[in-house]
Amino acid sequence: MALPTVGDGYQIGDGNTNEPKLGVQGAPTEITDAATITAAQLKTGLLVLTSSGGDSYTLPTVALWETSLGDNVKVNAAFDFYIVSLGGTSTLAVGTGWTIVGHATMATVSGHWRARKTAAGAWTAYRLA
Repeated sequence: MALPTVGDGYQIGDGNTNEPKLGVQGAPTEITDAATITAAQLKTGLLVLTSSGGDSYTLPTVALWETSLGDNVKVNAAFDFYIVSLGGTSTLAVGTGWTIVGHATMATVSGHWRARKTAAGAWTAYRLA
C-alpha cells in the first residue's frame, strides 16, 4: 500500500504536526470519599477525587485487576491513568501486589501514573507527573 502524496494521510514522526492525535476517553470516574478503587474505575483511566482532602485511595488488588484484564496480559504490559484531586491532599495507596514509585501524595493537583506489570501477580505504579 502506497502512502498518499497529498491529502489526509497520517505519518508517524514529523509529518502532519498540525493535526491533533485523537483517542477515546470515556466518562471519568468520580470518587467522593476515601475508598478502594475498583478495577472498573481504574480502567476508565481518569479518576476525579472530589473529597475535601486527607483521604487515601487504594488501588485494587493485583488479583482483581488482572482478572478484569483477562489472561493475555504479559510482563511489561503497561497503561497510563490520571488522577485529578479537586480538594485538599489525597494519597494513592497500594493494594496487594502493587508497588508505588514516586510521590503518592497529591495536593489539589493532577497525577499522571504509568502502571506496569513487573512479574506474575505484581504491578508497579510509577508517578510520572
